[in-house]
Amino acid sequence: MALSMDDPAEATSAHPIPGTEDEATDSGETAPAVDPEAEAARWAELAAASEGSARAHALCRQAEIAERELGQLDEATTLRRRALLWDPHHGEALDRLLLDDDGDDPVRTTLLLGRRFATLSEPGERARAALELAHLERTALHDPTASLAWIEFGVAHSPDDAELREAYAALLRQRGDADGLLEQIESVI
Repeated sequence: MALSMDDPAEATSAHPIPGTEDEATDSGETAPAVDPEAEAARWAELAAASEGSARAHALCRQAEIAERELGQLDEATTLRRRALLWDPHHGEALDRLLLDDDGDDPVRTTLLLGRRFATLSEPGERARAALELAHLERTALHDPTASLAWIEFGVAHSPDDAELREAYAALLRQRGDADGLLEQIESVI
């Protein structure tokens, strides 16, 4: 069955593809189960007809089916990585890739976390992400300058976070940066 949507961007969780399990009937019941391979093919067709975040969304739906219904974990990872090519800050793709990340490649983990940081709006979440990135830069990548940059970036976006400020002060002390430490103390007072 060919998709007959005028705008593929409309195929979101609010506007599911007809005939998929995301679509509810008028009575509120879930539509009959669809063959997972057929459902994945529909999402692949939608992805091919879309661009930007709509394509990223379709690729993530396809990845979900590959993983959940077909047991194709490597394919799901590949589809989520492709989603990031179309929308580098796609929250769902980033979250799933980070969740599945085994930590064996700290550069990849740092890149994913950096992208995820850019999608966060809540100051507490940004503070946690900045701390995690600073820790990775310092311990796994052995780059204290990048670690300090993430802490400074985190403080700029979450200035009231006590844990971030403590980490910043500790890094400044380690570096022997008395002026920076004094500035940090004055900003708290």
